[in-house]
This record gives sequence, C-alpha cells and structure tokens, in this order.
Amino acid sequence: MEGFDLEKESLALSSGIKMVKSALGLIPGLAPFVDLYSNYQQNVQYNNIVDVLKKHAEQIKMISDILIDKLYINSPLYAKDILITVQKAKDEFNEEKRMVFASYLTACCHTENSNNPNKDLFLDYVARLDFLDIFILKNLTMHYNGKNIVEHCTTKYNVEHEVKVSKFDIQIHVEHLASIGVIERCDKEEVDRFNKRHGNVLPREKTFKKLNFYQRTYLGDGIYSFLRKAEP
Repeated sequence: MEGFDLEKESLALSSGIKMVKSALGLIPGLAPFVDLYSNYQQNVQYNNIVDVLKKHAEQIKMISDILIDKLYINSPLYAKDILITVQKAKDEFNEEKRMVFASYLTACCHTENSNNPNKDLFLDYVARLDFLDIFILKNLTMHYNGKNIVEHCTTKYNVEHEVKVSKFDIQIHVEHLASIGVIERCDKEEVDRFNKRHGNVLPREKTFKKLNFYQRTYLGDGIYSFLRKAEP
C-alpha cells in the first residue's frame, strides 16, 4: 500500500480551500466563512489527533513491558502506522471511536501484532467499527455459543454501561457487522447439534432466521484478536 504523505495531503487540502475561495469570489459575503471553516477544521483535526495519541500513550503504560515490541516502536514502520491511523481519526468527533483508533495503535505495538501482514487491512475495517460494534464482536465466537446476540448484548450492555441501548440499536449494529463481513449467521445444523448436546429445544426452520444466531467470520475473529492485544 502506498504510504501516507503528510506534505502531499496538506497541499491537497490547501489547494481545495483556494478553489472554494475562488468560486465564492462571486459571492463576497460568503468568503469569510471559508476562512472560519478552514481554521475550525484544522483546530478540530489537531485536537482529535492529540487525543488519539494521548489515549494511545496511556494504554501503552498499562501493557506489560515484555509484550511491547521495542524494535517496532523505534522504527519507521511505527511512524507510518501512526500517520495512517491519525489520518483516519482526525475528523472523528466521537470520543469512544477515537479510543478505538488508539487501541488499534496500541495493539500494533504488541509483540504478536507488530509484524502482522494484515494490519493495514484491519485498520480499514476498524475505521468502520465503533465501540458498540466491538462490544458485539467480543460477545461472539467463531462458533455458535448458544446466545441470541441481540437479546444477550442488549441486556449485558445495559448492565455494564450508564448510557442504555435498545434491541433495535443492537440489531442495526449486528446487520452492519454482517454487511461488512465480520460476522455471519450460524449454520442451522451447528445450532441443532449444540442444542442437542445441551438438551435444548431445537428452533423451527421457519423461525430460525429471526433468532439472531451469529458467529465471527475469520476476518472478524482476526480483527477482534488483534485489538484484544491492546487490553492490559
């Protein structure tokens, strides 16, 4: 993948602003708003980048020293990973989502992750996940685990967090995760085998698809396993 060129990106932004200013020359009353927006955008982006890096630094302190790849964090590869991560995070207004980006950077520093060839791919997907998405991934496995994920995550999330979610909220996130290929519906045969082992009633064919039995895909499991390394 082509590396992120900070100077090139800055020139592109500057060029874009000049084009807008030129277009607004015909409407002088609007031109000052371009300058205001430009300054506002730069301040927001700077603050968001600083926030991600501060969160990353705080997380690193919580990781056991023997699990941090010292060669990696003193290499150009670490600088590259920081640059492409903050490029995606700089416009993120949601603090929990900025925490997710920070966790990605921290996970990159783990000895088991620093040379992972899928890091950049994982980052592309991390940019499409939020805190609730990762909470759902955490409560799934690569096999059917006996849980209706919508019912289970709604109850568990509301017990563990002050800000409550509805089943509808969870359902939307489950469908989002399925649409990007990180989770998938469980196979009915696997569900039936699980239920037989545990003496449960087998779901009927007509109602099976409504029961929200999901599991991680290989991609979803890879992303979650990668991010887990950021946990103390």
